[in-house]
Amino acid sequence: MRDGDAALVARDEALPALADVLDAGRLRRVLAARRVEIGYLRYKPATSAVAGIRVDGRAAQAVAYPVGVHGKLARLATETGDDLLLLDDARGLAVVAAPGDRALPGIRTALARHPRAETLVYKPGRRWVGRCVECGVIAKAHAASRAARALRGHDAVAAFLPTAPITHRGVDGLVEYRLLPGTALLHLASGAVAVEAARATGAVLARLHASPAPDGAPSVAGEPIAAGAGDVLPGLSTRMARLSAETATLLAGRAVTAPAHGDFSADQVIVGAGGVHVIDLDRAGVGDPMADLGSWTADEIARGIPRSAAGTALREGYEAAGGRIDGTALIAHTAAALLRRSVEPFRQRAVDWPSRCAALADEAEAFLALARVRRDDALPGRGRADADTSVVAHRPGRRAVIRTSDGYVKLVRPSRFAGVADRAERVSGLRSLEAPTVLERDDDTATLRLSGVGDRTLLDAGPALPMPVVREVWRRVGRGLAELHDLDPAGLPRHGADDELAAIRRAVDPAVAAGLLDTARVAAALAAAEDGLRAAPGPLGVLHRDLHDKQLLLPAGRVTAAGVAAGRERVGVIDVDTMAVGERALDIANLLVHLDLRVAQGLLDTGRAGEAGQALRDGVGEGPVWGRVPAYAAATRLRLAGVYAVRDGWRGVAEAMLAAVADG
Repeated sequence: MRDGDAALVARDEALPALADVLDAGRLRRVLAARRVEIGYLRYKPATSAVAGIRVDGRAAQAVAYPVGVHGKLARLATETGDDLLLLDDARGLAVVAAPGDRALPGIRTALARHPRAETLVYKPGRRWVGRCVECGVIAKAHAASRAARALRGHDAVAAFLPTAPITHRGVDGLVEYRLLPGTALLHLASGAVAVEAARATGAVLARLHASPAPDGAPSVAGEPIAAGAGDVLPGLSTRMARLSAETATLLAGRAVTAPAHGDFSADQVIVGAGGVHVIDLDRAGVGDPMADLGSWTADEIARGIPRSAAGTALREGYEAAGGRIDGTALIAHTAAALLRRSVEPFRQRAVDWPSRCAALADEAEAFLALARVRRDDALPGRGRADADTSVVAHRPGRRAVIRTSDGYVKLVRPSRFAGVADRAERVSGLRSLEAPTVLERDDDTATLRLSGVGDRTLLDAGPALPMPVVREVWRRVGRGLAELHDLDPAGLPRHGADDELAAIRRAVDPAVAAGLLDTARVAAALAAAEDGLRAAPGPLGVLHRDLHDKQLLLPAGRVTAAGVAAGRERVGVIDVDTMAVGERALDIANLLVHLDLRVAQGLLDTGRAGEAGQALRDGVGEGPVWGRVPAYAAATRLRLAGVYAVRDGWRGVAEAMLAAVADG
């Protein structure tokens, strides 16, 4: 069985044969076959599971129904005759050879016309695709209603595309196409050839979208955005519903329609001596042209293909041929296509289907984050968030950071841009830590393009680092912090006790109002924190003001203590927007308390946190600053108590941090 199958079987007691349909080994044993492969699966909890399978190379379907309900197995046995390979009434299991599929009579006709046809795709009750090289045809058998739709779709757009012509239309749902010589763009080995073919495909797609919409053409509106994912992973149901609703809202205002492919991807493009041909027009019709581009991108992601040069070339060819890309619509349609594909790892029986289904939901959420940035009218540079970028951080109405192929772009409000740019340029010369270099400054759109300074945060990398590396990294952080504190403070705002207390209240007030933190204990902790902050101040310096283990980065790959010590493997520091002049103890305390926080969260062990804290102290060095660290540590704990009280799953951590201050 695959990962996750056992939990599915345990939940669905209404289908005793579900375990058989999910497991090729079990089917092989009950069929006494040499080999069984499961190709595609449809599942409705407590209702049915239907798999397209191969039994010793022969296409068939395996079905599981509730025992004794609706008489479906009995009808199946009566109607399929010699095509019935197995019937087990006691378990509600049947296996039927593909020609016995009552919903697809075209399979029998196709095999009679082309006895040597090879089955390429079999989705029981939906579609069968075969290839006969001798006859030079691709044969498709559709369910009756789907056959009519497929023909209407093909006829609606075939005149606008280089495609495979239909050579036969059967009354039984069978449609045959001429077999085109060439290779699917998806499988081209040469990067240069693939890129040029993708660029040519973009031009073909642009011409399709610029063509007049035929009268009576079907709509290319797809299936429900996240249909089926919650059936196999109930834990994803709420999240999928939220993502689907947000995607639908983004697309609700789109009224742009054109002839469209409807299921566009690199495997639908054949590259041969005659150029590129677009095939499989079964879902073609009239719809939003950005859905085709979004489908291509989503298919690459679902296949695990990195954001490819072919995808970029496709869009370049599209625009060069006059196609207009609406970035927000493209992002929204990509999210929708990812959500529609979210159940496919299960249906296609991927070994790790639960994690892959969840990963597609993560990808969809990442695209929706891009859409939120693009809709943030307070950020004039929001157009820099496109399908080839990803959102690192976004505070609506204030700022966003997006990751690009060669670094990062920071977007801010115009009123804050001068200060943000000044801070970014101010830290570019740090020696102990590596701050991003400003590669481009655009005052008109309030954007900064910044170099990358690492790939993994200390939060992510820390638990796996060897202890000598932990010590050397945190020692360098301490030295870098001391260097930062010594920067020229001219022009920076002051951050004093009143400002820190205001930041604490902004964090804890929502938690108190929501009843997540005890009012009396918060009041006691606030009083204690205020007493500490208003005592005689310690040494001043230039503060980061929000420095913790997610603002410190390491390079990808192996990091060594010697490499860090020699400066060959740099420790990066990011997000200096909040720089100000204040007590140096604030940054030190923030780092130390975050180490304690990670231990409380179970993300870091106490020994590693202790070594990191001591190395930080060694790097900073001795001095009067340490006398003020306890006061700022109490303030940080109280602020983080408010921050984490409102986050799901961290209520206990928040209360412990509050207790550490309130109880002295």
